[in-house]
Amino acid sequence: MATRPGTFETSPGGDARMRKLCWIAITIALLLGAYVATLAWATRTVEAGVARSIQPLPALIQDRPDLGR
Repeated sequence: MATRPGTFETSPGGDARMRKLCWIAITIALLLGAYVATLAWATRTVEAGVARSIQPLPALIQDRPDLGR
């Protein structure tokens, strides 16, 4: 089975350029994934710290506001 010349041929620099773009895209995707994971971890850590630092008011102040003065 004969194929037409030029059907599957690319320019001499085309393959190297496509490989380079592919590696760049993979690298960007990995860095973006690492950034998102780090941001999610930091958000959870800060949120847990804030939740731990919030303390309810003592029962006396809630029941009788005039004692809190």
